Amino acid sequence: MHTLAFEAHPAQLAVLLFTGVANAADIRTALVAKALQPEAAFFNAALVPDLFALHLAAHKALTDQVRRGEARGRRRVHSSACPD
Repeated sequence: MHTLAFEAHPAQLAVLLFTGVANAADIRTALVAKALQPEAAFFNAALVPDLFALHLAAHKALTDQVRRGEARGRRRVHSSACPD
């Protein structure tokens, strides 16, 4: 497990890597239903060149959230780290 901290934000991001996940469909269903606690994002780690890219995406999302406010902010850690 890696923990990423942010100088400008009190938030922390925990990064865990899993292999051989057999219940990906169940996890996706829980994500869409926002049933996971704490809030989580799952993505294919092969698409992330290194942790710096993930750290940068999370920082951008947190900065956007502060500037626009939680209710109006559209960029979230999930959408910044895992574009469709």
